[in-house]
Amino acid sequence: MSDSSDDDEPQGEQIRVSLTLASEVTDRSLEIPSEAIAVPASVGRKGLAAVINHLLDRKVAEDNENDDENRSDSDDEDNKLPALSFDFVLKDNNRLLRSGVEREARRYGLSLEKPLAIIYFPAQEAPELQSESETVPDWISCLSYTVTTSSEDAYLCAAAYDGSLRVYKPQEEHSEDKTVVLNPIATTQAAHKGPIKSLATMADDNRILLASGSMDHTLFVHSFDPKSKSMKKQMKCHRGHKAAVGCLDFFGPTSVLASGDWDGTLAVWNLKDATDMDEEGEGQASKKAKMDKKGKGSKSNKVSSKMLSLTPQVTLLKAHASQISGISWGNLHKRNKTGTEAQNHHTLVTGSWDHSIKVWDMERQENVLSLNGSRVVACLDTSHHSEGIVATGHPDCSIRLWDVRTASQENSMAVSDKTFRPSHKAWVSSVQWSPDNPYQLASTSHDGTVKVWDIRSPLPLHTVRALGKTDKGLCLTYGLYATGNDKENRASIFLGGTDCVVKHFNTNG
Repeated sequence: MSDSSDDDEPQGEQIRVSLTLASEVTDRSLEIPSEAIAVPASVGRKGLAAVINHLLDRKVAEDNENDDENRSDSDDEDNKLPALSFDFVLKDNNRLLRSGVEREARRYGLSLEKPLAIIYFPAQEAPELQSESETVPDWISCLSYTVTTSSEDAYLCAAAYDGSLRVYKPQEEHSEDKTVVLNPIATTQAAHKGPIKSLATMADDNRILLASGSMDHTLFVHSFDPKSKSMKKQMKCHRGHKAAVGCLDFFGPTSVLASGDWDGTLAVWNLKDATDMDEEGEGQASKKAKMDKKGKGSKSNKVSSKMLSLTPQVTLLKAHASQISGISWGNLHKRNKTGTEAQNHHTLVTGSWDHSIKVWDMERQENVLSLNGSRVVACLDTSHHSEGIVATGHPDCSIRLWDVRTASQENSMAVSDKTFRPSHKAWVSSVQWSPDNPYQLASTSHDGTVKVWDIRSPLPLHTVRALGKTDKGLCLTYGLYATGNDKENRASIFLGGTDCVVKHFNTNG
């Protein structure tokens, strides 16, 4: 399933290389001596992997399996550990090796006078479909994965075009293959009257908050209680949007929610500002004014609804000239939930159909950087590991990387725009950074595929046909959960689309 071309070419001249195990690899038993060795100049990933497996005394794939001379060694091979696949990075330019060593070195102008430093690490396998949810009545438009702060239980939240919300708890079955099943544990059929186009989640004490925005111009915050497995509308957001709410993102450490709509309006909400709502749907201030006017409240006013009312802290009309299609506070706070740096973060990144990426200082309510591209921005996500590294998906089937780590427009020339080619074959609908690998991200498209990328290569690591040829991928999200006897966190990809099923793909990192 890999899109890269890594077949080794015929052997010729030799060059010297020095192979070093990547420092982030925890299994140091895969380490080999780093002294320089001579290899064919045209050797690629497969050849280098064979060298490493041989030095590790593991099995090495034989080209001539039917050769009688090789049969005498078969018993010894059977006693060895299986061969491993490896990926390689040229240390001098941090590029993934995707062809012969000499060709790659000359392409990037690297010197061959001294041993070529190469870093290796276990290759990621192609995502493999592990399980599917039950079929829901309509298209799955949004997915969000979250973990409770108290019990560290993982939940997958899904929204659909019929206005419904569902909460799944990925659970590992007690079987040999350790299959993770998706069982819905809570469903709200009428969360909205129109299709839900945006979803964000946040773990808050012993509950999960789900913010959902719809084409019916409404924005609600729902509360899910893991103990009772019940979900209800907690807050109604007033006076923020007059158009479909197309994107949302929580900044968890401060209970702040950012939202963008199809008119280009940007709003920021603080959930701590929520007030009681009366039965007529008005906030506490309106209720108090009525009571003061009448001298006492009516019978209906004495009985208050459990729904809370929320008005925006900040509303920026025409923050973009067209639909806001992506929004992110940056994902660093998800790795450092209690850090001071995360608590004081005020930077918001937005993308729009007006072809622009904008960086906002929401404390000053000021746009500090605008980057104008040549294509509509259809979706957006920021790295979990490097603040200001943004990936965007576009209707022209491409994925682009942006570096917005600049403080002002005067320094905008420092921003880089890198495009992955070839990308998808249709509109890119969702792009998400890996939470555990700083170099990897995943994307889905209306072409029905899922692609996994490493930003050190312009080619995808893997392309998986996830849906039928007539179905479209609409959303995906990464999840990390503990599995197996070692309870090691493993990454998964969850996909939703027009086939009305949530699909779970297993990865090895």
